[in-house]
Amino acid sequence: MTVRRHAPRALAVLLVHSTALIAPAAFAAEDSADVITVTAQKRAQDLQDVPMSIDVLKDGELDNIRAGGRDILFLAGRSPSLYAEASSG
Repeated sequence: MTVRRHAPRALAVLLVHSTALIAPAAFAAEDSADVITVTAQKRAQDLQDVPMSIDVLKDGELDNIRAGGRDILFLAGRSPSLYAEASSG
């Protein structure tokens, strides 16, 4: 009789704790997708900790620029932190 009376309560506690263990793993997987590591200062740093202007290109964007017949000057015109000029000589 005691077992039957406590069984629903034990089941409810078990369900609450099992979902609490699953939720942090889901949030950790979601956050790790947007991590950008910068090695501009000869050490790995998070993007938020680097004290300089940084432009980020997604996978294949640089290849698309090259495939379209564009050069680095085209990219310099669209990236405020990139300086490039044509040289004659």
